Amino acid sequence: MDQQNKLIASNTIVTYSRTILNVFLSLYSTRWVLQELGENDFGLYSLVGSLLIVLVFLSEKIINGVSRFYAYEIGRSDYIAVQKYFNSAISINIIFSFFFIFLSLTIGEYFITNILEIPPTRIYDSILVLRISVFSTVLSLIAAPYVAMFTAKQNLIDLSLTLILQSVLSFIGIYCMRFFVCDKLLLYTILMCIVYIITYSIQIYRARHLYSECHIKREYLFEKRRIIELTKFSFWNLLADLGHLVRTQGINILTNLFFSTNGNAALGIANRVASQSSSLTNSLSNALSPAIISYEGRSETKKALEISLLSPKIGIILMLYFSVPLITEIDYILKLWLNNVPKGTSVLCISIITMFIIEKTTLGLEILLQAKGKIAKAQTTIAISYSLSILLAFIMIKANIGLLSIGAACILSMILSRIGIIFCAKEVTHIELTDWFLGLVIPIIILSLLLFSFSFLITNLFNASIGRLIANILLNAILTTFLSFLILFNHQIRKRIINFIIKNKEKG
Repeated sequence: MDQQNKLIASNTIVTYSRTILNVFLSLYSTRWVLQELGENDFGLYSLVGSLLIVLVFLSEKIINGVSRFYAYEIGRSDYIAVQKYFNSAISINIIFSFFFIFLSLTIGEYFITNILEIPPTRIYDSILVLRISVFSTVLSLIAAPYVAMFTAKQNLIDLSLTLILQSVLSFIGIYCMRFFVCDKLLLYTILMCIVYIITYSIQIYRARHLYSECHIKREYLFEKRRIIELTKFSFWNLLADLGHLVRTQGINILTNLFFSTNGNAALGIANRVASQSSSLTNSLSNALSPAIISYEGRSETKKALEISLLSPKIGIILMLYFSVPLITEIDYILKLWLNNVPKGTSVLCISIITMFIIEKTTLGLEILLQAKGKIAKAQTTIAISYSLSILLAFIMIKANIGLLSIGAACILSMILSRIGIIFCAKEVTHIELTDWFLGLVIPIIILSLLLFSFSFLITNLFNASIGRLIANILLNAILTTFLSFLILFNHQIRKRIINFIIKNKEKG
C-alpha cells in the first residue's frame, strides 16, 4: 500500500473505533433520556430540539464544502490559498450565523406558538429549548471552517478524540440527570448545549495550534473571488441541505399535527437508531472524501474514480453488518433497550434504516461530484426529491396508512434523489443508469435477500433472547463478509483483496 492508502486505512480504523463507541454510548443513554423526560417531553424535544440536530447536520455539510477547497489546494501544495479560503469561510459563516439567528427567533418561535400542537403549559419551555439550541448551533457554524481543516489534512485521529470526548461528556451528563429535581427537558437541553460548547471550543483551539492556515488575517477575510467561489459552492450545498431541512422538520411537524408528541417520540427514537446504524458508513465517507478530492487536485482522475466506485459497495456492506439483525430483531431490541416503546417506533426504525441503505448507493459519486465542483444539478435534484417527502407523506396519511406513511415517504424520496444523482454523475463518470442498477443495485438486492432470509430463519426457529440476538449478529457478520466478497466484487477486486491478505499474513 502507498502512503495515501495507509492514511485512508488508519483514518478509517480510527473513525470506526470512535463511531462504535459513540453508537454504544448514544443508544444506551437514549433509554435514560426517555425515562427521565417521559414520552411527551421526549417527543417535544425531538420536535423542537431537532432544530439543533438539523443545524449540526448543516454545519457538517458546510465543513464538507469548505474542506473540498482546502483539500483541493493541499493536493496542489498551495498553502497560502488554503489560508485565504479559511478566512473567507470565517467571514461567510459569521454572516450566515446572524441570518440563522434572525430566522430562528422569528419564524421558529412563531411556529412554536401558533402552528405546532404543543401543550399550552410547555410553550414557554419549548421556546427556551429553541433559543438554547440556537446558541450552541451558532458556535458549531463558527467552528466549521476550523473543523474542516482537520478533515482536509486527513487528521481524523485528532478530530475523533474530540468527538469521543463529546460522546463521553454527553453520556455523563445524561446519567447525572437522575440526581436533579427540576424541569428535565430544560436541563437536558442545557447539558447538551454545554457539551457542544466545550467540544467546539477545543476544536477551534486545536486547529489554531496545529495549523498556521487557521489564523485570521484581515487582508484575507474579504477576498471577493474566493468569497464568490465559496458562496456559489455553499449555495448549492445548502440547497440540498434545505431539502434535508424540509424533509426532517416538515416530517416532524406533519407527525406532530397528525400523531401528536407521541408520534414525535417514536420518530425521534427511530432517527437515533437509524442514524447510529448509518454512522459507520458516514465515517467511511469522512475518511475517503479528502483523499478523492486530493487525487482530483493532483489530476489523478482515474484513481479518484476508482475509489468513488468502490466506496458505495464498502459502505453498504458496513450498513448490512448492523442493519440486518437490527431490522429482524427490532421489536426485541426496542423492548430490551427502552422497556416502554412508543407506538409505531419499530415501523419507523425499519423505514429510516432502509432509507439510509438506499442513500449509500451513490456515496462515492457524490464525493466525486464535490471534488470536480459539478454539484448544481445534483444538489437541486436532492432538494426537490427530499421536499417531495412531505407531499407523499400527507397523501398517504390521508389514505389512512398511519405512521408508516412517514417512513414510506422518506424511502420514496430517497430513491428519487439517488436516480437523479446517477443522471448528474453521468456527465462526469459516463456511468449509465442501467450500469448502476445492474452493477450495484441488483447485487445489493440479492445480497440483502439472502442475509434477511438467514436472519429471519433464526428469529423464527428460536425464542427471543440475548443468545438469539448474539447468534443473529455473529451469523450475519460471517455471511455478510463471505457473500459480499462473492456477490458485490468483481474478479479483479477479489484478487486484490486476496493478495493483500496474503501479503499482510506473510509480514505477520
